[in-house]
Amino acid sequence: KRNLSLNFPWPQPIENKKLTELNTFDLLLATATIPTRPRLSINDISNKIKNDTQRRYFYNNIENGIITAEDFKLLKLISCLPEKPKQHEL
Repeated sequence: KRNLSLNFPWPQPIENKKLTELNTFDLLLATATIPTRPRLSINDISNKIKNDTQRRYFYNNIENGIITAEDFKLLKLISCLPEKPKQHEL
């Protein structure tokens, strides 16, 4: 039977003056670290970003300072992709 508890101590702040603020949190959000399916290539991801014209998930993350290690590569790739044709142009 699996124990789904996080197995690490409560985080400590980088700056000691933030300890009181950190201790106001009741929980931490964690995600799985082992993918359940094959990882998409960076080209596949950039195409999905390019096609996400409604939610703009990737761009909203960037604008709000949520950045991953590959985001700069993705931004470079996206800027090189041709614009998605509008429906009436097909």
